[in-house]
Amino acid sequence: MKQILILHIAWMRDYCGLKNDKPYGQFGHMTQGGSPHKAFNFLPYKDRCYGYAAVSNGRVNLQKLGGDTEAEYLDNILVIWTATHPSQRDPISKRRYRYVVGWYNKARVSADMLERSKIAAAKELKDIDKLIYIASANAFDCCLLKEVDRIFEVPAMIKGYPGVSPAFYPSENSNQEWILSLRDYIETKSILENKALKNIIDNLDGATSERREYLREVFVRDAKHVKELKKLYGGRCQISGQKVLEDFSVDITEAHHIRWLTRGGSDEKDNMIVLSPNLHAAIHATNAEFNWSELSFDIGGKKFPVILNKHLKNK
Repeated sequence: MKQILILHIAWMRDYCGLKNDKPYGQFGHMTQGGSPHKAFNFLPYKDRCYGYAAVSNGRVNLQKLGGDTEAEYLDNILVIWTATHPSQRDPISKRRYRYVVGWYNKARVSADMLERSKIAAAKELKDIDKLIYIASANAFDCCLLKEVDRIFEVPAMIKGYPGVSPAFYPSENSNQEWILSLRDYIETKSILENKALKNIIDNLDGATSERREYLREVFVRDAKHVKELKKLYGGRCQISGQKVLEDFSVDITEAHHIRWLTRGGSDEKDNMIVLSPNLHAAIHATNAEFNWSELSFDIGGKKFPVILNKHLKNK
């Protein structure tokens, strides 16, 4: 049976950077000058996610995961990320509830911290020498739950359950019924989250995380919303305002999720925008940010405002 490592981190919405995503709850101290590394646990870089937790002495005890004393890393580990909710508390103990926020399946866990590239997060880390991590996995095997879907409670400070330490190694002394239910929960959620997309891209060698998100948008979506939006804009791109391939009687515009599905975005019309295929691809390739107050994308340092709008609202 696959070994489990449970790592406790701060509560965040996306774990793709600190911009507009303040860490909360226990281990949320990075906003006061602490470690920023875990803020990027679900920001893919070259098709992988790299995760950090403040494990004791910067080391993971691989022997507790079935490794030998000389092992530098172990593969095929299920890494489960938990966090303390910023506001929900037990009415009696007043202790904040802890929940599963996501996981890395088939992860590689290192005995010691390793350095990862800062490229994907360079804009936010001008004063940070390096980013470090303790676990990594193929981005497709990583699942971050939306905040509203974080409902699997992790009892804490009770014998047989995770305690104060950021790392918890389930063993024969752990509550086996809870561990089994945890495994079943993640297996079920993984199937629901990934099955449709997995069937399409399992055999795509070298597919980047941006490409995977693009495929998810094409295949895992609310078709009714997409059809309604494309009809609303009549084959026109909301950024250029122009009809795509105007001389042809076919609508090849595409619906883009402004906040990506893989980052917790909703599959609703107020999170969708109709684009030309070229602009859609450029947004994914550059990981372009969307400014809700101005209703515009920043693509490669250039602003692309929405000029055709019948459904989006400023935030």
